[in-house]
Amino acid sequence: MGKPTIKMYYDIVRYPPSIEPRFDASPYAYMGVKILSRYRDYWGDRVDVEFIPFFLGGIMVGASNRPPASVPGNTPLSMGGN
Repeated sequence: MGKPTIKMYYDIVRYPPSIEPRFDASPYAYMGVKILSRYRDYWGDRVDVEFIPFFLGGIMVGASNRPPASVPGNTPLSMGGN
């Protein structure tokens, strides 16, 4: 049996080609990358950690999906209302 692999998919913000993509779109992605990076050093060769960036905005457009706040019935709930 091979060693376990953890795959961390994280959302990136697409900047102009002259600027390197960053993972500051989500504080959860930032924390996940930071924590897994720390544990990767601790785990050493016992666990593989693979970081896979993706562009959530592109997936949303490709799937014809809309953010919850843009759907009329969801707006009050999405904005923290009753």
